[in-house]
Amino acid sequence: LIKQSKLLIAPDTGLLHLSDFLGIKTIGIFGPTQAKTHGPFLINENVKNVIQLRSMNQLSPSDLYEKIETILSTNKTC
Repeated sequence: LIKQSKLLIAPDTGLLHLSDFLGIKTIGIFGPTQAKTHGPFLINENVKNVIQLRSMNQLSPSDLYEKIETILSTNKTC
């Protein structure tokens, strides 16, 4: 299922790293762990798409939706 995805949104879990390894666009959501040391590393775009928060409730649904729209609209061939 991950291989068929256009975009994966996940916290710092194995699914995030597997998606990055498979070349799938990701949005990594990080709270207390630091994305620079625990984030996606293989695809530069995925590194840039990381959301680093102090608390997960800082992320609003509208901000996440806007980021999703931006990522998916930049490359329609996904």
